[in-house]
Amino acid sequence: MPWQRPSAGFLFSGDSGYAPHFAEIGQMHGPFDWVALDAGQYDPRWANVDMNPEKAAQAAEDLRTRVLMPGHVGRFS
Repeated sequence: MPWQRPSAGFLFSGDSGYAPHFAEIGQMHGPFDWVALDAGQYDPRWANVDMNPEKAAQAAEDLRTRVLMPGHVGRFS
């Protein structure tokens, strides 16, 4: 039987588009106390590597976290 702890603590996603892997991670390793998710440097062409705020919020729910810290919210040209 794999070892599981009652709370996974912290997760930092780095750049990631929204997909079912967040729910899988939440089921396997959650709930999380705090997650930092990419949530703002977004363009529809980048959907596989970045999330808009709504998708980041959904990913946080899927991860079963208590606190979401949005990251990667700056803009560049």
